[in-house]
Amino acid sequence: MYDPEPLVLRAAAHPDRTVHRFGFDLDHPYLEQCWTPIIGPSATILLRRATALWRNAEPAHTTFGQLAGEIGLSPANMRRVLHRVRQFGFATPLEDAGVVDIYSTAAPLAQRHLDRVPESTVRTHHQLLSEHLTHALEPAPVAIVQRLDRLQHQTVAPGLSR
Repeated sequence: MYDPEPLVLRAAAHPDRTVHRFGFDLDHPYLEQCWTPIIGPSATILLRRATALWRNAEPAHTTFGQLAGEIGLSPANMRRVLHRVRQFGFATPLEDAGVVDIYSTAAPLAQRHLDRVPESTVRTHHQLLSEHLTHALEPAPVAIVQRLDRLQHQTVAPGLSR
């Protein structure tokens, strides 16, 4: 059965500043490889589909029936999956007008989640998180060039060498 009720998916900044700055984009492999055992495959597909819809327009305007059909769910199951996405901190509660704010970044798994997933997922979590944070904490190339430029143009006091 087709559900024509409008649904608007808005990309939102994560309310936790650290997650907003250092979290994983929803199209990063971390979501699929680490969060799927916790939120389930349908919720993972919904989050991935939201990022694809945002490439065309943000916010994404659709219907419950249209989105459900695109990810292989019934409209009733679509509502349950949206509830699950909110329950695990990926979105705000559904507004009366069918508007959902989905956070565009995912937090790393908490210890309580790591305690529930297979060891292979724990290893993947540690590997992807380490790589992600190493990359996120590297100085931006522009900042490096600016620092080098300042060093090159600094005056040196007489008698001191560079």
